[in-house]
Amino acid sequence: MKKYFIAGTVILVIGLAINYGLGGFKTIEPEMVEVEDYVVYGKPYEGSYKSNWLANMVEEMRTLQEGIDDSTDLVIINYINEAKETLGDINNFVGLSLKSDSGNVALSKLEKRIIKASKAIRLKVKIQPMVMPSPEKIKGLALDYAKRNGLDLQQISIEKYSTDGLLIIEFPVID
Repeated sequence: MKKYFIAGTVILVIGLAINYGLGGFKTIEPEMVEVEDYVVYGKPYEGSYKSNWLANMVEEMRTLQEGIDDSTDLVIINYINEAKETLGDINNFVGLSLKSDSGNVALSKLEKRIIKASKAIRLKVKIQPMVMPSPEKIKGLALDYAKRNGLDLQQISIEKYSTDGLLIIEFPVID
C-alpha cells in the first residue's frame, strides 16, 4: 500500500510540474483595447463543429498566408448563437487579416467582411492544447468583464492566431 501511495504522489507531482511548465496555472486577464474595424478576407462556414471543413479551411488559409508578403494574421470570426451552439452547430468565417490591403490577387477570390468596432475586450492565451482553457471559459471571462464594466458586446468573437503561438481573442464592444 505504501508503494502505491509513493507512486501516486510522484505521478501527481510530475503532472503538476508539467502543467505548471506549460502555463496551466496562469490566469487570463481580460483588458479593454482600442481597435480599428476588422477587415478579414476568407470563407464562411455554418454547420457542425465536428466537420473537417474548419481544419481544412485553416490549413488552406495558412498556405495562402505563406504566399503573402504583408503581415497577416489567421483569423476566425465566431458568430455567437447560443441556440445553435447547444445543438452542436457553429457559424464561423475563416480568413486572413492584413495590415494593409495590397491588392493581392489571391485575396480577390475570397469574401471580404468588415466588422465595425472601435473597442474590444481582449484575452491573450498561449496555445498549449493540454492546458488551454475551454472556449466557454474564455467567453465567460469576457462576459463577466463586460458586465462588471457596463459594456454591451457584439454577438461575435474574433480569434487571431499569431505565428509565435499566441491566441488573441477579442470581443468587440457595441459603440
